[in-house]
Amino acid sequence: MLMQPIRKQLGNKRNILLPPDSQLNLIPFAALIDEKNQYLLENYEITYLSSGRGLIRLQADLPSKENPVIVANPLAD
Repeated sequence: MLMQPIRKQLGNKRNILLPPDSQLNLIPFAALIDEKNQYLLENYEITYLSSGRGLIRLQADLPSKENPVIVANPLAD
């Protein structure tokens, strides 16, 4: 069930940049099993970032052909 709510927003994207916060740093997201009983690493390349600021270091000179998808919970404590 982990990916089902955001799979529609991801579309055909396969690269996920993930800056887990607090205790979420302890979860190996790539090893989680989705609703299709597959490990996330079978269908996605997950890059862990220490914070959202890590995106600045990943800036490329080539413009992306697709818009990014951002999934967040700004009201979380």
